[in-house]
Amino acid sequence: MCEVLAVKWPEPRPFSVLAGWAATMEYYGSGRFGWGVAWVADGRVQAHLDTGQMADDDAVGGDLGAVESDRFLVHFRRPTLLSTIQLADTQPFVTRENNLAFVHNGLFKERDTYRPEYAGRLRGSADSEIGFCMLQDFIDDGVSASDALACTYVERGRGRHKPGHASRIGFWPCLTLLKSVVLGAPGGN
Repeated sequence: MCEVLAVKWPEPRPFSVLAGWAATMEYYGSGRFGWGVAWVADGRVQAHLDTGQMADDDAVGGDLGAVESDRFLVHFRRPTLLSTIQLADTQPFVTRENNLAFVHNGLFKERDTYRPEYAGRLRGSADSEIGFCMLQDFIDDGVSASDALACTYVERGRGRHKPGHASRIGFWPCLTLLKSVVLGAPGGN
């Protein structure tokens, strides 16, 4: 399974402060099939993605190490299918508006059922990207980001939920998001 590290500081700090923690997670963990980090800067979510290992990524000791933020979301990939090792499958996924990052740790059991619905929007082959598309649909329908995250976990997809009949789509055990509004900005939803 993938591994996730989410950090929220009381004030901005450089990525280099948590890079050691993240490197230790990668070293002892099983998520060595790509990695990524998202952060909030100037009210927008930014990301760095790499299909290799963090330990071999020169950006960590360079420009990325100097990036300052009060929020970071790190993801180490352990793909369900080894055929999904490409940059488009590397997380965190970031919305086109750069206002939200999403990571998923687990298996989306119903991926083949939902893949056709999102085929025109999928950049890669990872099952997690299907959940990212679902999340974006809920948000586009006016659901708050935090509620959309819960809906993505519980519901079967946009337009399929009957009140009182929620069923799990198989995202287990962890969905995480990073959003400037949700994580502490005034007026967050």
